[in-house]
Amino acid sequence: MKLIKRFVIALTVLLVIGTAYLYIDYRLQRIDNNQAPVLAEQLEVCIREQDEFLLEEICPFSWDTLHIIRPYTSKDKMYKQVGIKWATEDSFVFFLLSRYCFNNFNLDADEVQALVFVEQGKIVCYCVYFRENGDFLQLPKKIELSEAIFTVKRKQFSYPLIEIAP
Repeated sequence: MKLIKRFVIALTVLLVIGTAYLYIDYRLQRIDNNQAPVLAEQLEVCIREQDEFLLEEICPFSWDTLHIIRPYTSKDKMYKQVGIKWATEDSFVFFLLSRYCFNNFNLDADEVQALVFVEQGKIVCYCVYFRENGDFLQLPKKIELSEAIFTVKRKQFSYPLIEIAP
């Protein structure tokens, strides 16, 4: 009986320590991503109405590096490309479900791409953006703030292509 009691206590301690470790990991990775919908809306309007734009003027936050993430990129590959892990889930439970129960793809269709904005080594915005509103995939995977002046190429029956301005 004492052996079972010790086993239960040890198992409980391990679960508490494991949960605490995962919660600390979540809190360290969590970003406040409430600017992403604002950015997506402003980008959509800008791309629809302008032929050239300066990304710095559109973003409602400051940043120094932009990473373009291609469709079907796993979270692990995103983290490797950017060099930072992040979490956008609003709760610890959703964080756990996302990491350990659901598939590892956030960009699971040809129609989406991600724009990851970094400032001084920290993620400031993770925006999943529909390519039909503006296709950033012709750009390099990493763009510095000083290079973020873009032109919009419109072709019939195609997504608007975003390119670096000459």
